[in-house]
Amino acid sequence: FIPALSGVIRLLFFRRWFWVQFLPVAIGLAWCAQFVAQRRSNWNWQEHAPALIVTSVLTTPYAWLTDEVVVLPAILQAAVWIYVARKNLKVTARIAVFVFALLNLLLLLILRSKIPFATGIYFWSSLVWFSFYFFARGKQSRNVAAQSGGAM
Repeated sequence: FIPALSGVIRLLFFRRWFWVQFLPVAIGLAWCAQFVAQRRSNWNWQEHAPALIVTSVLTTPYAWLTDEVVVLPAILQAAVWIYVARKNLKVTARIAVFVFALLNLLLLLILRSKIPFATGIYFWSSLVWFSFYFFARGKQSRNVAAQSGGAM
């Protein structure tokens, strides 16, 4: 068993087909190629690399929770975006941030319980990081648009 999202998908739905766990990475590579192609003319590693990192961690065919340390820059950037946009967040967005915080707390409690990584209970963490990053990125985009619209 591979404790990554792709391993869980294979385990739950396609147990006999080993190659199925590589479908998410193929989809992730296609998305990354399109993402890079759209931004090639004004590529900025600081701005664009975090999206590639969280996508690669989500779609990897083999990973352990300890491998997810690479998403830390993306999560810190997302936290900064949420902090900057905090005054403009609607109630639903505040609830979503609270849910992300609760999911992180749950993950910490599971780690504190010393449940072995091989059980697969941690597979959802990459989905949380991915969702939080793109949620915050959307809030940051709206915040920038609101500020530039108000300056005109």
